[in-house]
Amino acid sequence: QLPPSQWLQRFQSAFGNQGNAEQLVTFEHIAQAIAEYQRSATFVESPWARYVRGDLAAIDDTAKQGALVFFRQTSEGGAQCAQCHRGDFFTDERHYALGFPQIGPGAGDPGSDDHGRARASGLSVDRRRFRTPSLLNVELTAPYGHAGAYSDLDTAFSHYVVPELITSDFLRFRQWCALPPFLGQSACAAAASVVSTNTRNALAEMETQRAADLSNAMPRVDPNAVPQEAVAPMRAFLHSLTDPCLRDRSCFGRWIPAPEEAPDGLQLNGVDAQRNPL
Repeated sequence: QLPPSQWLQRFQSAFGNQGNAEQLVTFEHIAQAIAEYQRSATFVESPWARYVRGDLAAIDDTAKQGALVFFRQTSEGGAQCAQCHRGDFFTDERHYALGFPQIGPGAGDPGSDDHGRARASGLSVDRRRFRTPSLLNVELTAPYGHAGAYSDLDTAFSHYVVPELITSDFLRFRQWCALPPFLGQSACAAAASVVSTNTRNALAEMETQRAADLSNAMPRVDPNAVPQEAVAPMRAFLHSLTDPCLRDRSCFGRWIPAPEEAPDGLQLNGVDAQRNPL
């Protein structure tokens, strides 16, 4: 027997209407309620946002150095990240082949591969292209890459500078086996040949698209102009895109219903690895 439900009372309160369940708990009202919840969860008040509005002290000099690397063209000694990660949301919403490691079961393509955008478009030119993600709050959204191959921002950024080197190390040391989804799986190492083949194919696709039209492909960054020493400033810049509310449980927790708020006793309450509430 299902526990008593307070959903009707919640809908009556939210919509200011004392109608019955058939009138209020409808697909349209459910969609509207979810949309309003999602619209309210907009975390964009970052130090970078304050900086571009004129508060020059909102970010430190290290982050400013990282911003120069991020926005400068490769011809100017930068990483040209803003070619794709541009605008207020740091994304052009387009798809690119970046050569990120292909790990996991894939999306149903042959050989545990993931053909990315091509699965939806049916076009071979879209093979292994994936949508440019927003970088807002990226500090808190690990792991990185379409398959979550890189666990930290330093590695993810380094991939854009020296992709062949980073993926080579990733494959040589079977780094995906240390990622949480694969820990303790005996078949992880056995999949090395498949992961290697698919990842090298992804790199080849990246190079093919670079050769065809570099202005619409992953930029070629000069590792001498953007050396390892640029990683720390870039990390500082990316951290400046984080809304401080998301680092404070007492702030972002307002968007997470407490167990006692469950309208029907069936709410799933997320916890972290230490069993602390998310």
